[in-house]
Amino acid sequence: MRSVQRHGPYRLLGWSLGGQLAHAIAARLTEEGERVVLLALLDTHLPTAGWDPSGEEENEVLRTLGFFSAAEPPSASLSVLGDTVVTGVRAAAASAVRFLRGGRPPVRGGGTEVMFFRATGEEGGGADPAAWQPYCTGPVASHDLGSGHHELLDAGPLGRIAALLGPRLSP
Repeated sequence: MRSVQRHGPYRLLGWSLGGQLAHAIAARLTEEGERVVLLALLDTHLPTAGWDPSGEEENEVLRTLGFFSAAEPPSASLSVLGDTVVTGVRAAAASAVRFLRGGRPPVRGGGTEVMFFRATGEEGGGADPAAWQPYCTGPVASHDLGSGHHELLDAGPLGRIAALLGPRLSP
């Protein structure tokens, strides 16, 4: 990221696990004295404290990425992408498992504006934006989208997200 933009202000967005990663990156940048002016979280659940993704839990992470288990080849839909991509996806899954083992996120300082987009179209109503407030020093503004988690990047929900983020993307 810093090879493209050496210094802030930064605007970060992440969806699901990507939101947890974006939050961690924002915390690191702030610790290093950089300015993060916007953190957008798309239906991002707070990491579970003490989660130990070993054995079956690690296989569950792999299944969400198109693998049957750590020891088996990927699904046909993933296999068509070739060995290089499959190897990269396995490495990303292993990295995600290591990240999730870290438990609760650090407190993100600097008063950054946090925009939280919650997928309310499924049972349970999506991730809880209020759960993030203790880990952010700026306000957490919640925007409910009547779609499912996996439909957030469909044209309708994404158009609403873009309309809300657009004014905040100008320097």
